[in-house]
Amino acid sequence: MIESSTNYTRSTDVFILLSWLNIDRLGKRALLDGAICSFALHLTGKANSNADLVAKSRTIYGLALNELQAALQHSTEWKASETLCAAILLCYFELFAGTAVPDTWIQHAKGIGTLMEQRGPAAHADGWDAAMLLSCRGILDQLFLSRPAWRHVTSDGGRRLIYAPDAPMEHIRVGDGFLANLAQLTPILHGAYLLREANKAGIFVEPDKISALAHLATVEHARLARWFDDFDALEFPRPVEVLLTDPDNSLFETVLEHKSAAAGSLLMGYWASMLILEETLVECGTPRANSEISIRYFVEQILRSVESVGRDTMGPYRIGFAIRIVYEFATGQEQRWIASMLDKFSQGYAAIDKKTYPKPKDDDTQATRGDS
Repeated sequence: MIESSTNYTRSTDVFILLSWLNIDRLGKRALLDGAICSFALHLTGKANSNADLVAKSRTIYGLALNELQAALQHSTEWKASETLCAAILLCYFELFAGTAVPDTWIQHAKGIGTLMEQRGPAAHADGWDAAMLLSCRGILDQLFLSRPAWRHVTSDGGRRLIYAPDAPMEHIRVGDGFLANLAQLTPILHGAYLLREANKAGIFVEPDKISALAHLATVEHARLARWFDDFDALEFPRPVEVLLTDPDNSLFETVLEHKSAAAGSLLMGYWASMLILEETLVECGTPRANSEISIRYFVEQILRSVESVGRDTMGPYRIGFAIRIVYEFATGQEQRWIASMLDKFSQGYAAIDKKTYPKPKDDDTQATRGDS
């Protein structure tokens, strides 16, 4: 079962997600075996419309989850590399397969962050443990990763722990740079949300706090702009405008076709990050020049990329961050279109379930078609 299920992951783009997985560790601990089997069997079952495999994956997931809880309470097993690996794999299972509660994976991801914090940065400095940390940076609470003690272990730095041996160094540096920016963005996002809610409720916020938040957003905006310059200098196929095959079910006459899904995911993440920063400065009362135009541009670029970057098994994982952010800036019509796409994506990626999104706005905004 272990061999057949892991063979499937090697044959799909899921292998990129699990490229750090040390297969030699399998067959030695029931916890780790159960975690990888549950995830791989779910993906295999979904890909082949095999309900029996999907059901079996859930049974194994339940058993592995119980074993994980026991390991975390053990005096030594809690800090074992295999325990961390199993925790990550079971979180991925929740992302793709879902549980009774759509956002269970969020609590699980927080638990992984807590486990890593307790193990300490030195435990993730090199080898398999370092690769595990690097592989799941995108789902972790970025706040602790932005602390000085952790910064030296949160980038690949050319070690190629999760990258192909022939991956160009500049590509690795840009990939690390985006995730480093994401860590810096997290406290800004939290602060902007609190300020927005206070502004809505008419609650007074001390000017010094607003100024501090505006400063952070301005600095990060400039940092991200520099990152984009580095990204844009890389050699990769640029997205191209293409006509739609099903224009009746789209908002635009043309969409963006991304030949590189990885580059497309980074671009969408960049546009979403810029949306957060532009809106933060608006909430702070210090909007950038032409911020409304910029915000609209980023919204449309993301929406026009959803169908291309969101393809295949890993597609919803690649676009999850950007589509959740852009939903907040979209018109009611666009939100309803996003909801229809979420229905499609959530069939294979439960974490993108529209139940975790607010209801679409009730507006009379004109269609975007022809405005792009």
